Amino acid sequence: MNIGKIVLIVLAFFVAVPSYAVDRRTQKTTVRVEEDTKVEKSKPIGNKGDFSKKTTAEVKKADQETEVVTLFKMINSNWGRSRRVAYKKLRELGADGTDVYIKILLDGKRVNREYAAKMLGEYPSKEGVVALRQALLNDNIARVRITCAESLAVIADKSSLDDLITALEDENRQVREKAIYAIGKMGNENVVPALIKILKDDNPDTRQMVVFSLGELRDERATQPLIETTLDPNAGVRAASAVALAKIGSRSVVDEIVGMLADKSSNVRLSAVMALNILDDEKAVQPLIAMLSDESGDVREVTFETLKKMDRQALLKALIQAMGSTNLNARIDASGWLTEAGANEAIPCLIKGTADDEWQVRYYSAIALGNIGDKRADKALRYLLDDERTGIRVEALKSLGKIGDESAEGLLINIVLNSRDKAEAIEAIRALGDIKTPGAVGLIVEKFQDPDPEISRAAAKALMNYGDTLYNCMNSENSDIRRSIVIAVGLLGKSESSAILLKGLKDSDPFIRVTSLKSLEKIGDKKAVKKALKLLDDSSPNVRVASISYLIFCGNRSVVDNVAEKLSDENYIVRVAVLQAIAEFNARKYLQEVQSALKKDQPYVRAVAAETLGKIGEDDNNTIKVLLDALSTDEAINVRLNSASSLRGLTGNNFGYTKNALSSEKYEAVRKWEKWWYEKRG
Repeated sequence: MNIGKIVLIVLAFFVAVPSYAVDRRTQKTTVRVEEDTKVEKSKPIGNKGDFSKKTTAEVKKADQETEVVTLFKMINSNWGRSRRVAYKKLRELGADGTDVYIKILLDGKRVNREYAAKMLGEYPSKEGVVALRQALLNDNIARVRITCAESLAVIADKSSLDDLITALEDENRQVREKAIYAIGKMGNENVVPALIKILKDDNPDTRQMVVFSLGELRDERATQPLIETTLDPNAGVRAASAVALAKIGSRSVVDEIVGMLADKSSNVRLSAVMALNILDDEKAVQPLIAMLSDESGDVREVTFETLKKMDRQALLKALIQAMGSTNLNARIDASGWLTEAGANEAIPCLIKGTADDEWQVRYYSAIALGNIGDKRADKALRYLLDDERTGIRVEALKSLGKIGDESAEGLLINIVLNSRDKAEAIEAIRALGDIKTPGAVGLIVEKFQDPDPEISRAAAKALMNYGDTLYNCMNSENSDIRRSIVIAVGLLGKSESSAILLKGLKDSDPFIRVTSLKSLEKIGDKKAVKKALKLLDDSSPNVRVASISYLIFCGNRSVVDNVAEKLSDENYIVRVAVLQAIAEFNARKYLQEVQSALKKDQPYVRAVAAETLGKIGEDDNNTIKVLLDALSTDEAINVRLNSASSLRGLTGNNFGYTKNALSSEKYEAVRKWEKWWYEKRG
């Protein structure tokens, strides 16, 4: 080899090395560029733009495939966070990743094929179904074929039916079972004969899956084969057979299913009861009543629900009879079921149940009596208020409330006031809310303001229960009750209770009229303006003040003239409220009246007048002079301080008149104000 050739080889080596001598991220990019260049050179120049687009798409697809493979690996990670991130990313890809999933399913590694099959089930497509069918029949890994069958079951595309039938011959039992399940979901009657044949399979799980699928298909040709499987040696197959027969819906199988109620397996008996529930045939009522005493609690519970639907009267009769049984479990079950299925006929046995030695019977009897709501139970429920168990006392209180016997009011009030058990007191409050007697309103309002949030919430709910009754309670001759009601409405903030407050505005008790106005403010009701205007002439100064406050809240400027008339009110608190209203409404046309109030009214009124002038006044001679006079001559410190504050606000000047200033400093500040004033006047 001559020297020229050696040089060329060395140069070629150094030219080639950089594409491999970079880090992984750079290497990936470099390879792409080289490949693009190669292909680009092989294409005609006129197609260069089209090829560039195609290459970009191919690169993007390759990136996506790499990302998916990485995410599949992360799903197998021991770190839960990694698995969660991977699933999230895969779901973000969604249907956009279908092509990648198909490629991985058909060409990828085993574990990646399995996850690709799963993702194709989550994001169905026609292409995905074709790939799943192909992998179901051809993949050499059973776990992948199982996942394909599962995904085809989720998609339920009938085009895959023939392939699923073929998969019934798969060497792997789980593949066969998943195929059976998928076939059942597709509801094609053509597969029934093939499924019936598999009922003879040696594996009980496979037989059970076939039974389930035949039930889903609801084809009468499967009735006789399924009757035969009710005698299968495997309990799971027998249980599935009962439900499958019921789904097919032939009443001719009722006797066979009733016979299964005596099966030694509780799961089979449970399935038989469920099957009879589906068939809903009256022939099964008496056999089912016998099942109320089954040794399995689940069987008894499902039997109760079934009889409740099929024959409620027969069930009630059986439960009443069971309440007198010497069997403890029978009495407990019966009393518990009577909380749902109770009727007036059951009251005598339930009253007797409140004195049962077993606490559960007493407990359920109390609940059942409350649900029935007959006042005959009042005495028995009161007896339970002395029970040793708190839960029973609480349920008795609830039931007394549901019964609504007003004679229990005193007893319940006593419990609220004296019980040391908070749960008991809360239920007594709720019971009072259910009974809705006027005499309890005051106590409930008091408890509504209790610092304990649970007691306060119970009282709030009790008050809301009163509804229209609360309105009727406003007719009570007891003013304490009427007071409590208007307070409660304000505290609850219920706008639908406005009628109560409007009625309160006419009450003979001035406290109730005042509280009604305040409560209207709290609930945001502005519809009582006309009534509030009338109350400006109320005999009670507190009512007049409250009406002015309400009118300010309503914000209707048209009422300012009516309010301003009260500047001559005999009560100084009313006059103060009027000045505040003038300030709020910025009613400058009453500037002279406010100045007059500052000159000659009571000290508190003068102080508010000075403040009001600062809000509605202007830098005019009269306002400034009145404020300066008050600052220099008024004997009340609050008047002088408010005057100084208003002067600062109106003029923008501050000569240092403050509350904590020395007398000499205040005197000097007044002199500076007066000097400023004389200079301003020229």
